[in-house]
Amino acid sequence: MATVNTETKKSSKCVLCGECANACPTGALKIIEWKDITV
Repeated sequence: MATVNTETKKSSKCVLCGECANACPTGALKIIEWKDITV
């Protein structure tokens, strides 16, 4: 279960909800599905 520290506004565990990517002001963060990653 992910929890968010209300003082630091940081999550204790990533659950891939995408909120960090949505809040990123520069667009540097994004959620990419594993199936879409090619090496």
